[in-house]
Amino acid sequence: MRDMVAIRNHYIGVLEKLSEAGLKTFFETRARSEFDDFNWDLVPEGIFLNCGETKAIIYDNDLPYVLKIPFFTTRTIDKNYCDFEVDYYAMAEEAGLADCFAWCDFLCDFGNCPVYIMEWADCDEERVSDSAYESALRNACSSEGISKEKNPEEYSKFSDRFYSNYYYWDSEE
Repeated sequence: MRDMVAIRNHYIGVLEKLSEAGLKTFFETRARSEFDDFNWDLVPEGIFLNCGETKAIIYDNDLPYVLKIPFFTTRTIDKNYCDFEVDYYAMAEEAGLADCFAWCDFLCDFGNCPVYIMEWADCDEERVSDSAYESALRNACSSEGISKEKNPEEYSKFSDRFYSNYYYWDSEE
């Protein structure tokens, strides 16, 4: 059972340290530029920062969770993907599928920031990437009417083209 009071208190301390280290303006505005411009050398030891397209991520070695703070942008003004994740987890829980997802919830407000928490999920990036590729290839073949069984040669050519487009960044490095 999670002791949410202890977890909240711990992470409020982490957020206060980060605010003192220079992220105060980010916590006030939730602007991606404030997060990107932060001098990451000032992050306290044991705390790690990262971000995705829509949110900042904070990880502390002391607990098996990540914090998520949604960026405030004109594109995301009416979308809070962290809220969506919490809603999806609740639906999975109701359906008896919670074990297939990382637990997540709203943790607290810190200044102008809604702060969300999620279980740390250490995933196999290569397996996830391969699985996503296979799924995308199946969908592309289906939408193009291409069948590996019916026309292996056409499938092979399509698959090669699809692969080079899907992994285009690998060939440019």
